[in-house]
Amino acid sequence: MRQPSAPEINKFARSTGLLIDRCIQREQPFGTVWLVGENLAVTTAHHIVLYTDFLPAIKVRFPSMNQEWEISEVSFHPRFDQAAGFELAERSLSEPVPAMALQDHNVVLLKLSRGLSD
Repeated sequence: MRQPSAPEINKFARSTGLLIDRCIQREQPFGTVWLVGENLAVTTAHHIVLYTDFLPAIKVRFPSMNQEWEISEVSFHPRFDQAAGFELAERSLSEPVPAMALQDHNVVLLKLSRGLSD
């Protein structure tokens, strides 16, 4: 198997971002996103479902580009059960819920805006 070259790795590294809760003083990534188009990223729905009504609470950091973006819109997979996802994510705040990541259709498209609002 061929090893990727440094330019190839850099190309893909630039498309990988980190989800960070802006409300927590100590910044700790809680998920990963991947750029899939102009201002569009994809991640797992279980990372976003608790924030649906509070999108400004999340920022997306792209370390290799030294940029931070905000999420302006989300589009859950049409067959993702948001109510069940919300319940599992809420329960995961106090106890381990291994099934949370295994939910069917656990994907969400994020529309990103460059920069952060206050």
